[in-house]
Amino acid sequence: MIICVKVVCEIVQNQMFKKFLIKNQFWMTKRNNSTWFVKHTPEAGGIYAKVLQKGVEIQHNSKKQIFTNFVELDNYLDRIALPSASDDNQKNFMSIINRKMTSKILRTLKI
Repeated sequence: MIICVKVVCEIVQNQMFKKFLIKNQFWMTKRNNSTWFVKHTPEAGGIYAKVLQKGVEIQHNSKKQIFTNFVELDNYLDRIALPSASDDNQKNFMSIINRKMTSKILRTLKI
């Protein structure tokens, strides 16, 4: 009886993780006899998730992490989805350089 209840709890938890991932805009794909959940965003790139017996394995930027807690998983997904301040600074710097180069090229044109 205890074993049966434990198995049912694991199945329910797997279903909950699947629903959580789908709710967070992951889509399901089957590959090599296993089910993967995939999400691509411009900020984070590719995020891949595999539902395990007890939790979810998240792969992002060649790093693997296993989560058994919904709060920790949600916090992690929020953290990697948000662009960091250093990215913003680098984008601002590159836009200034591009603007200066474009301005210089436009001044040299004979119109």
